[in-house]
Amino acid sequence: DRKGILKIGVAQSLDWPGLYKAQRNLLQQQVGAVEAARRVRVLEIRRDLEAAYYQIWYLQSKQELWRRLDTLYSSFARAASLRVRTGESAGLDSLSASARARETQAQLGLLQRDIQSAQEVLKRVLNTGTAYLPPLTSVEKVATPMLPDSLGAHPSLLLQQQNIQIAAAELSVQQQSNKPSFEGRFFSQRLYGISNPYSGFSVTVGIPIFGRGAYRSKVQAAQIERQYQESVLNYDRLALATAYNQGLHQLRKDQELLRYYEESGLSQAEAIIKAANLAYRGGEINFNDLSQYLTQAIDMKKAYLDILNSYNQSAIQVNYYLNR
Repeated sequence: DRKGILKIGVAQSLDWPGLYKAQRNLLQQQVGAVEAARRVRVLEIRRDLEAAYYQIWYLQSKQELWRRLDTLYSSFARAASLRVRTGESAGLDSLSASARARETQAQLGLLQRDIQSAQEVLKRVLNTGTAYLPPLTSVEKVATPMLPDSLGAHPSLLLQQQNIQIAAAELSVQQQSNKPSFEGRFFSQRLYGISNPYSGFSVTVGIPIFGRGAYRSKVQAAQIERQYQESVLNYDRLALATAYNQGLHQLRKDQELLRYYEESGLSQAEAIIKAANLAYRGGEINFNDLSQYLTQAIDMKKAYLDILNSYNQSAIQVNYYLNR
């Protein structure tokens, strides 16, 4: 300054070394939680994608079944109309066949809207504006190899374990926050008229005296948070095991019903359709009898598709629980 005084100083504050270690551990645990959450999200997207795809496939197969029924009733309506024109029938069969044909067309319209709704779900999962459809083939069963009786380490449980580590790290930070702090200071001062500068350093130790009540409250809150996260892990583990057992039970129940339809039910339904068609065209049964036989056969095929869809959705969920 104008009096010839020059002052230069450097100061550095340091917290308790254990606090830096605790803070570094907290950051590492938070990074681990982000990675664990990413693995959970990837598994959920895979499950939701497969579930939406198989739902569309199921609805599409159901639509094909109704189209086949529509073709049959349309054919019967034309045959019944011909009988009316030739005087072989009073017209009741023609009216019934036409009504059945219109009913199947209405069902086809409803199924088309269901398919469009399911496509919207698939587009949301894929984050795209493109609508996708499965191939026009029979719905396949979801593979479920090696179904264990108990669960392993699911990513959602690993994520919750990471939350416990975060809570424990936060507790350590709070416990270290009340330790002494240090400050080092170096200074050099030159005075006008003096050749050698006056230099020196100082070391200060800061010991917390006030705020012990707030410190204890923060530590207690961190301890409660850790205990809460541990209780959440126990609950999640039990809930996941229960959901897996329920899904496994439903899967095996559907598997038993599918075995019946695959071994005899579907072939019996086809035989009923074929025999009823021949009997009606041969004049052995009237349209009311034909309609009852067709309804029985189609109901069997619809039941098969419904059970197959239930099986596939259960299998997809079970595979999710098994981290597949």
